[in-house]
Amino acid sequence: MRDYTQLIQEIKQLDRDSLLRLSGFLDALLVDSTLASITTIPDSANPNVNESSKVLVAFASQSGNAENIALQLTEKLQAAPNYDITLTDVSELNIKKLNHYHYIFIIASTHGEGEPPDTAIQFHEQLKSNRAPKLEGVEYGVIALGDSSYEQFCSFGIWIDQRLSELGAKSLIERLDCDVDYDDTVEKWQDKLTDALSTSNHIQSPTQANNQVAKHTGNYTIKNPLEVEVISNIDLCTDKANKHVHHLELELLSEEISYLPGDSLGISISNPEKMVDELIALLGLAEDEEVEFNHKNYTLKECLNHDAELFRITQKQLDSLVKKHPNKELKRAMDSSQDISEFIFSQDWLSLLRHYTKSPFTQAQEFIDYLNPQGQRLYSIASSPLAHEDEVHLSIRLREFGDEKRLGLISDKISQVNDGDKVNVYLKPNKNFRLPNDDSTPIIMIGSGTGIAPFRAFLFHRLELGITSPAWLFFGEQSFRNSFLYQTDWLKLIEKKSLTEFTVAFSREEKEKYYVQDRLRENSKEVYQWIEQGAIIYVCGSAEGMAASVHNALIDIISEQSGVNNEAATQKLQQLMIEGMYKRDVY
Repeated sequence: MRDYTQLIQEIKQLDRDSLLRLSGFLDALLVDSTLASITTIPDSANPNVNESSKVLVAFASQSGNAENIALQLTEKLQAAPNYDITLTDVSELNIKKLNHYHYIFIIASTHGEGEPPDTAIQFHEQLKSNRAPKLEGVEYGVIALGDSSYEQFCSFGIWIDQRLSELGAKSLIERLDCDVDYDDTVEKWQDKLTDALSTSNHIQSPTQANNQVAKHTGNYTIKNPLEVEVISNIDLCTDKANKHVHHLELELLSEEISYLPGDSLGISISNPEKMVDELIALLGLAEDEEVEFNHKNYTLKECLNHDAELFRITQKQLDSLVKKHPNKELKRAMDSSQDISEFIFSQDWLSLLRHYTKSPFTQAQEFIDYLNPQGQRLYSIASSPLAHEDEVHLSIRLREFGDEKRLGLISDKISQVNDGDKVNVYLKPNKNFRLPNDDSTPIIMIGSGTGIAPFRAFLFHRLELGITSPAWLFFGEQSFRNSFLYQTDWLKLIEKKSLTEFTVAFSREEKEKYYVQDRLRENSKEVYQWIEQGAIIYVCGSAEGMAASVHNALIDIISEQSGVNNEAATQKLQQLMIEGMYKRDVY
């Protein structure tokens, strides 16, 4: 065993800032060290291993959830001595060697509107190509992660399941589609898997040994959040602004939750009591009527208060409602809307039922069956643990629903909280959206509205670390006068050389609207030079709106500046994403 006495003594002499910087470095190595302790044992070293016990556990993760489940599954399988287990990110997989395994278990998240995570793009392309191997004799299982408030729920995991079957593999266990609250269902699925493996390969089930595996009970989640105190709550926009963005500062001790720039913070909250009461009254149902929802039993009011999603409606839910309960007025509103997604986004269940249906439900369970579990409310962290000690900052836009302009779930809460009030939170790490490991690497940051939050965190972190390498920020908002978010911060960061280039786009200041994608095109030569010099591109914002437009602008820039056609430029941008040189935090 190595003697770490001297190393420990050296670490104890470091100041707090150095320790935080070291923690970030260790965080980046954590996954590698875990993989190293679990990776495949050579057959010669374990005479009991044979081809029928070679197991692949692979994950396609955007923010770390799929990776964590893969680690838990691997720990569970390790309890059986005859399994030869390989744990890996799908980005590291050799597709041609998939048929070397007898068992393949893939945990995959779905990103944006049905897309694979950025790190899984190459895996997706290879698996769907004709070069993917035939997988006869292989048995598999898939856990698909998603958020039911999005239309393409779990679609990437569903596609993997279908593709493995097309290649000849046999499903050992039914695919598990997970919503945001998945801990219990994943654990049950893993137990079923170990039973199925025991039957399939006649290897002793590791269930008994699994009781000794340590569980991560200390982690804060949407169902087990941490209560923190509000330090400050400031509206960053003037009264004349068309929208309002609040800067929320929360007390967050590092020993409770330790975060890094690029991470997100979730806010956990029950649905407003007034809204629930109005909804029950509108339905004409009894609040104590018993219902089953998400595999649990509740009264109707308990379900609507704590677990059901009332603010987000999907196209699938709306189509099902119109089909089972035809309503001319609702159908007319849907048909007359220029953008059905905009119509859906503007509605919640209370406004929808109040204006377009006349209580078509005779039983509570009938209505509950339409609902999804409450989705996560995640906000990119806008602070640095180095610059804002024992604090975390969020940028939250207030959202409105229905003709009554009723505030959304978190918007309603944030509009009312005062200094000293309490808020329940949990951390959502995002190791794929980090500052470069090499401090000299140039960075290009592109965000509009609250998409600017992680870049405020990045730049303050650079400031505290003394990093002055090239950093270019493209920022878009509606108005210079009324909604220029964090204006004084950018001036300070420019003065201290943490931010070296700053380009803004205010869409409502001139007759012709200008957005960040327009500013990118105006600076196409310089942007391309930065890319060629190894700059990492970061984008944060709406997946369908700003992020999609920026993506197209980058393709145009690469095509124009390098003299290649659109297809070649698209491939180059995709390659940048695969190599980690183009990172997106979109929603």
